[in-house]
Amino acid sequence: MSELKQGVGIMETILTTEPPFCDTFERISIDTFPIFALGKEISKRDGIEAMKKYVASRFWFTYRRDFSPIGGTGPTSDQGWGCMLRCAQMLLGEVLLRRHIGRHFQWDIENTSEDYEKILQMFFDEKDALYSIHQIAQMGVTEGKEVSKWFGPNTAAQVIKKLTIFDSWSNIAVHVALDNILVRQDALTMATTYPSEDAVKLIMDLCSKSSLRFDINDWILYEQECVANSNHRSLIHGRLWSRDGKLIMSTSQEALIYKVQPSKI
Repeated sequence: MSELKQGVGIMETILTTEPPFCDTFERISIDTFPIFALGKEISKRDGIEAMKKYVASRFWFTYRRDFSPIGGTGPTSDQGWGCMLRCAQMLLGEVLLRRHIGRHFQWDIENTSEDYEKILQMFFDEKDALYSIHQIAQMGVTEGKEVSKWFGPNTAAQVIKKLTIFDSWSNIAVHVALDNILVRQDALTMATTYPSEDAVKLIMDLCSKSSLRFDINDWILYEQECVANSNHRSLIHGRLWSRDGKLIMSTSQEALIYKVQPSKI
């Protein structure tokens, strides 16, 4: 618990001034329900507060500053280059929550667990934390990325794949799909040759509970909507629809919008 308090003390010096993401939920119409978040259905009866609580229970890692220099002499902030690294952390954090605690975990300050604290400590911005910004950035060098250079999604995935090898507690394996094609058999082979039996069961349960089947190579409609805009920053919500009108997934993305100066030529 003392280590967790130490980590919280570190976070107090690195909080950003970004508005809470949950503030955008106030713009959601009641007619939008049911809402699906990471496979969890939130009904109209559950209401917007249930959605807020569920989303607030997910790990949120964003730009930070004033951590110890990466590599001893490197940057002390990942602002401007760490976005994909933080996305990789959040994705992996959700996997570890499901691996050690269960699906659809919801935070309760009165009823925390040692497993939750242990997972959180693995993402501290410290060189000794396995999934810290320090470890990810330095492992990126093996993928041809200098520290403080922006990662693409593939680089981030390859780095996470290498780091999980050292996570004997979680005992998970990462499969990186190449050429934008996910081969089901390749993923199952990876899942059944490296992780423990209960990890394999988790993967199989996720596959069996998915009621939506679609072909990623088929026609897909991508609908985008700007739901908030201020100070040149916009929040874009997107929805991907299958040919037969089924909602495949929803997305959210921040965008920087500015006026292009007309050419003087």
